[in-house]
Amino acid sequence: MTAEVVDTTATEAADLVLYQHSTPVPRQSALIALAGTVEEIVAGQQAYQECCKALLDDDDYQTIGSKQFKTRSAWNKLGVAFGVSIKILSEKHERDERGRIVRTEFHVTAIASNGREQDGVGACDIFERCCGGPDYCDLKEFWEDSGKPTNHKHCKADCPGWIHFSHPGHDVPATAFTRASNRAKADLFGLGDVSAEEVGGDTKSEARAEQGARQEAGRPATDKQIKFVNDLISQTGVDLLSITAHIGREVVTANDLTGPEAKKAIDTLIAIRDGKMDRPEPPPEHRTTAEPTSHPTPTPEATPISNVVEAKLASITAEFKRRDLSPEDRKKVVERALTRDVPAAWSKELTEPDLDKILAYLNTYGPDEEPF
Repeated sequence: MTAEVVDTTATEAADLVLYQHSTPVPRQSALIALAGTVEEIVAGQQAYQECCKALLDDDDYQTIGSKQFKTRSAWNKLGVAFGVSIKILSEKHERDERGRIVRTEFHVTAIASNGREQDGVGACDIFERCCGGPDYCDLKEFWEDSGKPTNHKHCKADCPGWIHFSHPGHDVPATAFTRASNRAKADLFGLGDVSAEEVGGDTKSEARAEQGARQEAGRPATDKQIKFVNDLISQTGVDLLSITAHIGREVVTANDLTGPEAKKAIDTLIAIRDGKMDRPEPPPEHRTTAEPTSHPTPTPEATPISNVVEAKLASITAEFKRRDLSPEDRKKVVERALTRDVPAAWSKELTEPDLDKILAYLNTYGPDEEPF
């Protein structure tokens, strides 16, 4: 049997020419192609930003340092708005000898309504909130200027970590899942935002910075600041309640101010004293009520005792009790502060400016110094 020999040289050449002219071979590009037009991509990002503004409120953000970060509630709202679901790919727990969870790691994927997916990993352990002790912690246990406690206690070298969680068996896995879910959603939206839960736990230095900022915000005003505020109140005749909007909360006496609040009060009162700011209207409870036409309107010095005056008088009385002053010594302090004689029932005769002068006078003496 002989094989049939077919000359295909001419045929293949003709087919090759035909193929080259009809269907060019596509060339692979090293560039990543856009998923849509530039206009579509920009419109999608703008829609996301507008959705954040309309859907999220202050409770969906946490301020850490000088920045705001979206919390779990924010990512959950956005996930519902954009039809994103979460699927757990893996869940790992590390336990101690008693079977308690000490570390959890989640690997999840976020799935968009169009089928696009993005993975996210999150972890949490019971030791991440430990401060590291006095040699490494940035926080203070006592304020240097006043010696008062700051409500922070340094962790010991053998700190078990459990004390920093209300329910560690639940809190550790829940935090790990939240971080993984938030990371997957953020990357799916293509913005790469860092969630508050990630900053607040994974990065210890950021967490300590945030705790330090909160601690500093609650630092009591120094004796020097309190004295300066009371002096400015006496000079301007403007009480602290009248500048509540500048301080940030209602404060009756300078002794109740925190350090940052005292700075705001000082800056505001100086601006009022120097004519750079208009004098504020007194709060409603401090305004005098119009008297009948048969009686003249009382002057500020003759204003009946108000809630504000009562609060200042209570502060003076408390300070007298703390210093264990007798009635005779109290009267002597009042006379020295006002540079005039006062009756035995002096508390019923004093006006608010008088009380401010007494407070300012008391603040010029240390806690253990006799104010006369």
